[in-house]
Amino acid sequence: NGLDLMRRLLRFDDQARVIIMSGPRRHGAPDPLAMAKRLGATHILRRPFPPHEMLTAVGEVLRD
Repeated sequence: NGLDLMRRLLRFDDQARVIIMSGPRRHGAPDPLAMAKRLGATHILRRPFPPHEMLTAVGEVLRD
């Protein structure tokens, strides 16, 4: 899953910039986006999101 991939990527390169997105979660289920942020995601996006949010996140990652 995306969190496992993110963990592996950050172990390989702790300076990697990661944008994580996830859809709605079931009531009471753990929030993968909150966990991703704690693990070091640069940006988190909850689906559905407007296209400009993705463009903004990518632009910020590329700019930094």
